[in-house]
Amino acid sequence: MEAKNEAIAAGAKERDVLTVIGDLREEKVQKELVDRTVEKFGKLDILIHNAGGAAPDMTPRQGFQMTVNDYDYIMELNLRAIVSLTNLAREHLIKSKGEIVVVSSIAALPHGNSKMPYYAMSKAGLDQYMRALAVEMIEHGVRVNGVNPGIVRTTIGNKQGATSEVMEQVEQFILSDKNFLPSRTIGLPEDIAKAIAFLADRNSSSYIIGHSLVIDGGSNLINTLMQMDFVKVLKLTQQQSQ
Repeated sequence: MEAKNEAIAAGAKERDVLTVIGDLREEKVQKELVDRTVEKFGKLDILIHNAGGAAPDMTPRQGFQMTVNDYDYIMELNLRAIVSLTNLAREHLIKSKGEIVVVSSIAALPHGNSKMPYYAMSKAGLDQYMRALAVEMIEHGVRVNGVNPGIVRTTIGNKQGATSEVMEQVEQFILSDKNFLPSRTIGLPEDIAKAIAFLADRNSSSYIIGHSLVIDGGSNLINTLMQMDFVKVLKLTQQQSQ
């Protein structure tokens, strides 16, 4: 219900908001999402693949210390669920000549990522899936594109147990060195949302097909950010705040 309340607070009418709660890795949840959307709105115009994650729990494991079970969870959520949901939505999108936008990550870019290898693998696979799907679906009038965000200010750290003060200190650590983030600005959810809206709007981006739009404040130009040990940084900032 949090997402619904946020949408209404942002100006959406309650009658225009549909909430489906469940584990997106489960096909029954995917089917319910598609079926209820078509039932409520009469059609499906745009599919945004935004669900994802880097770990199944608040584990301190990272890199190749992560288990095969961690790998399975990440791949199921970040890649398999997207393929399955797209298959379920395919005919509805062809009928509406709709749009698909997948949310990937700069972790997918061609740099070695030893801190989050399975997450990076899932997002790299997602990018390749997006490109292949774009070639297939444009023949049916459906455009497919993707966005690759860098670090964005969200509540994910708080949901994993970090206080707002600690998250602020992590941000300041990242912003302290241009070799982490050349723009020295942290992205906001609105930055990503505007890019998604642009790619999903045929009037604005009709000739863009199969494109991965990087939105990261320039961090991928250096790639230091993707090599950062976020677990150590989080522990350091927690110690400093005590």
